[in-house]
Amino acid sequence: MSPKLVTELVGRLEKRIELLPEGFYDTFEYTRTGQNLTHPVTVGLLAAVVAELAGVAIATIDHRLNNRNGTAFQPDILAVSRELNPVLAIDYESPNSSDARVPRKDWAPYACWRATGATFPY
Repeated sequence: MSPKLVTELVGRLEKRIELLPEGFYDTFEYTRTGQNLTHPVTVGLLAAVVAELAGVAIATIDHRLNNRNGTAFQPDILAVSRELNPVLAIDYESPNSSDARVPRKDWAPYACWRATGATFPY
């Protein structure tokens, strides 16, 4: 992903995050049993800002990419073109996620999918 695209995505996301309550990301007030809002709210915000990017027709949530070789990849957000081709994939890990899971849960499936010839960034 180009640095310009990353900067644009971060800028748009920061503007949306400003609308959230104080402590949304730096406390566990919104990331606890019965009030676990961090992940769904952030995925929603990401989908909204990703859908605004040039070349993106729509941002899907939990889009399952499967091929005939048995390779599967399911990012939180998948930006797709008008032809429904993947443009960009994004996963978000909540503050209560275990960092140890990320390589196995997120990166390994993308690496397998990438090995099939996919060219979209993650």
